[in-house]
Amino acid sequence: MRYVTVMKQEVPSWFDIKFRSEKSFKVDFDEAFSSKEVIESYEKVLKPIIDYEYEYLKEKGKGGKVYVGGFSQGCGMSLHCLS
Repeated sequence: MRYVTVMKQEVPSWFDIKFRSEKSFKVDFDEAFSSKEVIESYEKVLKPIIDYEYEYLKEKGKGGKVYVGGFSQGCGMSLHCLS
């Protein structure tokens, strides 16, 4: 649960969305969203899962093939995993 500025309440969210418009993708990321919360969500939720899956697949002889995807904010989070 995170406070999302655009909704003016705490809701299930990977990161804060400060405003919603076409301008969101024409300004610096931190002006429209929260990169601090993206990193925080990645470290707390996604990285442990990815690391676990990688090790599990490696034990089965299929290491190095972890695929991450998502919809909406989840898509943004999956793109962050590429870094």
